Amino acid sequence: MRRKDVRYMIEVPLLVELGKQRLELSTEDVSHGGVFFRTETPLPLQTLVNVEIVLPPRSQHFRATARVVHNVPSVSGIQQAGAGLEFYGIGSEVRKRWDSFVSHVREHYPESAERATILVTGEFVKPMVRRNAEHAHVLALHLRSLADLVTMLRRDLRERRLFVMTNVQAERGELIGLWVVHPHTEDIFELEGRVARRVSDGGLGGLALTLEGLTDERLARLEEFTYDAMEPLFDEEELGARSSPPPEVEER
Repeated sequence: MRRKDVRYMIEVPLLVELGKQRLELSTEDVSHGGVFFRTETPLPLQTLVNVEIVLPPRSQHFRATARVVHNVPSVSGIQQAGAGLEFYGIGSEVRKRWDSFVSHVREHYPESAERATILVTGEFVKPMVRRNAEHAHVLALHLRSLADLVTMLRRDLRERRLFVMTNVQAERGELIGLWVVHPHTEDIFELEGRVARRVSDGGLGGLALTLEGLTDERLARLEEFTYDAMEPLFDEEELGARSSPPPEVEER
């Protein structure tokens, strides 16, 4: 799948045919170039497959040939295995149908920053306990597990962006306070983000945020916040091996 294409999170039933094998799956994200989905069935790279999807919002039938271009391994507690497909040799009418579908998705669904997908829930914090008057709203971010917190740190926060599921009606450009709640200690780490886009479609409503003021030093402190409280209880294998060492911080 072409890296230059923006990917959008949407779950749509998907049929993949590989020889005599028929896999009934669901997309995890889509782009103008192809689709990504979770599967434990190995798909050899560069293999051609047939793909069938019924495209919302008009239930249009879509059938195309695609090539397996990307595999994601299973990581215990962090992500399931998956594969990415890039469309191959599709005609102009079929391409037009797909591009129309992706345009619809772009308006209603969040961008997917990376393959490991978590959904972060933002709980509205009452104004009386806010610490910064510049924040239009404050959201307490609750994650289901330490694994989700680690994934958010590795994926979204290193890219300085985050999608938060919330019913708060913030406007584009507003500054939002973010309280990251540790899933085990309930300690809070404060961040802030600016609204880039508001998403509303079915059960997946929320805010796409670009994070502000998240320096390498602050990111290193957040990594300490994530791991340190759990070291007496878990080893590195249970926490998930860190994808990269903490950013080096120069002493001043």
